[in-house]
Amino acid sequence: MNNNNSVLMLVDDDPVYTRILSHQLKNRGYQCLVCNDATQVLPSAQASSLNGVMDSELPDVFILDYHLGNESQSGLDLCRQIRVYLDRPVIMLSTDDTTDIKVSCLNGGADQYIVKPCDLEELVARIEVVNRNRQRLSRVSGHQGAARSAMTIPLSETFRLDRQSHSIIGDNGKSVPLTEKEAALLELFFCQHPHFINRYGAFQSLYGYEMDPSNRSIDILISRLRRKLATADPSFRIRTRRGEGYELSLG
Repeated sequence: MNNNNSVLMLVDDDPVYTRILSHQLKNRGYQCLVCNDATQVLPSAQASSLNGVMDSELPDVFILDYHLGNESQSGLDLCRQIRVYLDRPVIMLSTDDTTDIKVSCLNGGADQYIVKPCDLEELVARIEVVNRNRQRLSRVSGHQGAARSAMTIPLSETFRLDRQSHSIIGDNGKSVPLTEKEAALLELFFCQHPHFINRYGAFQSLYGYEMDPSNRSIDILISRLRRKLATADPSFRIRTRRGEGYELSLG
């Protein structure tokens, strides 16, 4: 039995399979959320990200089938979208054992790919692997540069980034919640001098693997952070330097 009481989100269009698997995983100490309609997952992820839902309220691991019963969306499509909005590991669990599909999923953001039917012991082991990797990355990602050594990072004379709550907080009591990824991106700007980042380097730092040239995750993340910075203080801006990257200006 695992010791961390992780919450798993199972996404598969087969209700019988998810009922059996969730029962087995619950017996191993996991909490399981089941979704047999993949179209419900993305709106939930978007809402969680945009509304600054607390990290502890989200599933710890997503387990996705590749074939979701929806011709317009595969598990790989959903995996890519989840990785844009949420900082959570994804395990693909599918009957498709073709090499091309496996490689596409792993290159597209999946942390693990398991062919089903699989042994429960293997699945549990891989869940624990992605959990350990996420915890390790969480520990080390916040310790690069002096700007990241404190619990708060000053943004201006009146605003600061609270690294613990992932919020922009003003002396007037105003608070703008950020997602974990948005806060990490804002911190990343402060690791650079001047406050400039390029898309590929930022993606590698935030997601832990190389970015596909067609991936728009960083652009979407920048757009969301730009809006939230402006909500805190209109003088906070992220400028696009075409062909280069992004520059943060704080007034």
